[in-house]
Amino acid sequence: MKTVSFLGTIIHNDTITPKQKDGVLHMLGVIGNVLIKKKTFANQLENIIVQYLFPELQSPTPYLRARACYALRNFAKLEYTIPDNSTRCLTNLIHCLCNDTSLPVQIEAAMALNLFLSDTEASDKDKAIIVPHLQVIVMRIIEIIRKTEIDDVMIVLQKIVGLFDQELQPIAVQMTSQLVEFFKHVICAEGETTDETKVEERTVAAMGVLNTLDTIVSCMGEKPEILAQIEQIIFEAIAVVLRDGILDFYEEILTLVDTLTINTISPLMWQVFYLIKEAFYRDAADYFAEIMNCLHNYIVNDTPSFLSNPDRLEIVFEMCKHVIVNDLGEDSEAHAAKLMEVVILQCQDNMSVALPAIVQMIAKRFEREVVTSELRLMLIQVFIVILWLNPDRFFQTLNTVAANDPTTQSIIGNFFNQWMTDCHLFAGVHDRRVCALGLCTLLRIDATYYPAISEIVPKILPNCIQIYEGLMKTYQHNDEDDSDDDTDDDDDSVASDDAVSGIVSFSNGSSGTIGTIVGGISISN
Repeated sequence: MKTVSFLGTIIHNDTITPKQKDGVLHMLGVIGNVLIKKKTFANQLENIIVQYLFPELQSPTPYLRARACYALRNFAKLEYTIPDNSTRCLTNLIHCLCNDTSLPVQIEAAMALNLFLSDTEASDKDKAIIVPHLQVIVMRIIEIIRKTEIDDVMIVLQKIVGLFDQELQPIAVQMTSQLVEFFKHVICAEGETTDETKVEERTVAAMGVLNTLDTIVSCMGEKPEILAQIEQIIFEAIAVVLRDGILDFYEEILTLVDTLTINTISPLMWQVFYLIKEAFYRDAADYFAEIMNCLHNYIVNDTPSFLSNPDRLEIVFEMCKHVIVNDLGEDSEAHAAKLMEVVILQCQDNMSVALPAIVQMIAKRFEREVVTSELRLMLIQVFIVILWLNPDRFFQTLNTVAANDPTTQSIIGNFFNQWMTDCHLFAGVHDRRVCALGLCTLLRIDATYYPAISEIVPKILPNCIQIYEGLMKTYQHNDEDDSDDDTDDDDDSVASDDAVSGIVSFSNGSSGTIGTIVGGISISN
């Protein structure tokens, strides 16, 4: 109360200097968020803003215009009782951003504008005010970013792109081009200075550019003609980072590639596939979790192209093998095993030649200590999908591997026991489905293979019941929780309709419930 009275005394003084006025506006801005929460001042704030802040937005003194924008930023959450005042505020900020010649004023106006936009959506009224000026606003913000490299301004751009994706389609290509040029400028400039602070600031700014590009790609996903043009431009940034081994940006670049390949794979993105391979073996192996997301898209979203070149299947297998054999950490190894499961399920008949090598690789991995249950379950799951898709080929492969590499015999022999022991650990819809389908497969295998599973036969049905109960609870939970995304992270492997039909047909013969629960396995992100 004393602070507000003190500020009121100064600002009402006819002899107040610009510097004193700047101090008052600064203090108002600093305590703005606090004042909004105080009922004592709530009714007075609107008058203070209209009487003292709005006029300073047209002040002949640039730093007062900037300070007024700063103060308004901290009153952005104020609920105006007179709608015209809210409109006036937003209109004034847009004017300062788009028309003011002072860079500090433009920056403060952009930051204030950011807070007028909700984290999730702007009001229809605010949108109606912004849309006529939108293209000018965006290009001015990009200009500010290029001049200042301020990351906070980049966040403003990301929010605007997310809120006005439809309206920004006409300039999406132009935006992308300018951002990529700025990104290339920043990474070139990093090598021109030894100032660690400056280098760090530029790195953060460049990361902001990549995140903004990712937002643009996500928003333009339903416009293939625009996306194709954007992809051509973004390829330059992707190629620079992956070819030159700029580790600071690997995570953002791989996220960008993931977004670009989330629905379809263009010929240009197949070039990126090989750039990823080169980067992986050079210095990107630690980023395998991010790489795995990209490879998953290549395998699933354009399987014919993936299989059209045998080198591609070999590349994926060798990368997974590199991760598992070289002990790059159990998290990365689990991702590698998961990717092998996806490849087997997606490519199926095309995998017959590679199966012995996969089985041998996993058997060898079990010779070393497996600390986490996540990795152990993923390794077991790879065996299960091979069994499920073709039991005859599965047992033939086991025999071939054991004959060629006697050291794997005990590991392979222990597979079924370990599976039965770990059945209760399978969680999530997809993993439980795979386990259930594998158990159903054991119930219908040819009598020739009974000796291999004789020890676990008493455990199969109890584990089936346990898995089905878990699935039923999961489905019930998902039905009750409407906020759950239909594309659960757990559902990230695929099975052909024929394969599913075969299992479900068998299961329906035993129990209608089994068929209902197990059916419908699919792949999604």
